[in-house]
Amino acid sequence: MIFSDVFVSGAEYPFFRIPGIITTSKGTLIAATECRMTLSDWDTRAIAVKRSEDGGRTWGDIIVIDSTKEDIPVGNPTLIADGGRVWIIWVTDYVNMFVSYSDDDGCTFSPKEPTDALESLRKYVDFRVAAPGPGHGVSLPDGRLIVPFWLAFGGGEYGKPRSHRPSVVSFVYKDDTGWHAADGVIGNIKNLSETSAVWNDGRLMFDLRNEDPNKRRAVAWYENGRLTNAELDPDFPDPICFGSLVMTGSGIIGVNCSNERERRTLALTRIKADGFAESGHQIIWDKAGYADITPSADGGVHVFFEHDEDGDGHVILSVITLSKDEIVI
Repeated sequence: MIFSDVFVSGAEYPFFRIPGIITTSKGTLIAATECRMTLSDWDTRAIAVKRSEDGGRTWGDIIVIDSTKEDIPVGNPTLIADGGRVWIIWVTDYVNMFVSYSDDDGCTFSPKEPTDALESLRKYVDFRVAAPGPGHGVSLPDGRLIVPFWLAFGGGEYGKPRSHRPSVVSFVYKDDTGWHAADGVIGNIKNLSETSAVWNDGRLMFDLRNEDPNKRRAVAWYENGRLTNAELDPDFPDPICFGSLVMTGSGIIGVNCSNERERRTLALTRIKADGFAESGHQIIWDKAGYADITPSADGGVHVFFEHDEDGDGHVILSVITLSKDEIVI
């Protein structure tokens, strides 16, 4: 196992939250985060990335993708590895979607571009908050890019803090004609929100955070041009926290805080072909938070996660790398 700290609180940015990670076509790891002045979701001042060319052992300098000095947050960076191109998608004021890309393995990124792809979803919910992922999106075999989005419609005034609930989930995709939103939303379980996606058996699968009192993750599908209702997964406990999925050579592996009561016992879980979790979990860290996951070169995984060992609120973002042989679920 390899362990490394990636983002640690400092003078310029006291707090880091919301991890996302991908492996590029060259094997480089790119890790994304929000840079915050406080732990408030509405006090994010920048989104940034770092690169690792040695499998997560060491990390380069921080690369700021977008920033603000105003009381308007910039956040929820979501990465996609698209062949030789790396995409990053985010929002400002939790509603305005932007994209940027890199063609040099994440060393530099293009100027940010706005897109109004989300607007077509207003026919389903008059959302006041919208955010991608977070974590990473999916590049499909046909070239489409998929970014899960959650949408909250509790009202409130743009430019000011607004409620993150009630909420539903949909997705945005990119094809040869640009960025578009899916035709439909998932909203049959209480306050579906932060979501991970994976391409599974020719279908697009979504793993969803939610606020159902059963404290279980949920699964939904996009097939035949339609989003299905979400179903609670009885073998996938979750304390209402973002977790993520990735396709590896040995199948789908999920990571989350496998705990009904609090954000701890960060664990790996194997996902069956039907989208539901196997009953066993491999705990890799105790006290943790949001986590994303990406494949390693040797068939293992890199897990990029939040933790706070000293309890003072200075969230640290670190990577654990497990080889294929170290994954025992």
